[in-house]
Amino acid sequence: MRGRLYEIVHSALCVGHIGQALDLVGLHTLFRDAIDAEGGGGSGGERTVVQALECMYRLKSSSLVRLSVLVGATVGGTATTEQVLAAQTFAEQLGVAFQIVDDVKNLCEDIGKCALEDLQSRKITYPVALTMLKLPTRHQRCEFYNLYTGGTVCKDW
Repeated sequence: MRGRLYEIVHSALCVGHIGQALDLVGLHTLFRDAIDAEGGGGSGGERTVVQALECMYRLKSSSLVRLSVLVGATVGGTATTEQVLAAQTFAEQLGVAFQIVDDVKNLCEDIGKCALEDLQSRKITYPVALTMLKLPTRHQRCEFYNLYTGGTVCKDW
């Protein structure tokens, strides 16, 4: 059992570090690509930003929740394969939900880091990605991107 526990912990920490690295690198390239998504309003590239965030959250946050589930199932020793899979699915969704709530709470209250820190650092978060997703025209997406990032990627309107 000890070997299995080491394997579970090692895997979770590796996956979590990958998610953290993605978070540090950011999603600005995908964000810029979303500007040119045909149709806007969630029809193409903007959705990719949201999907990338959800993937990063699964790697970064869900891996630790999943770690708890797998350690409990391993130590308890009585969980069936179906129960472990169901618990892992729940853990994954809980980790993503935690990260989304953290992003939203950062907009309005002090949660151990400075309120609005994500906005001040121009980090692409779930609320920012959803804002991009809702903008129907390329012009609006360009304007939002330029305002949010302080950049001038879009000069051609």
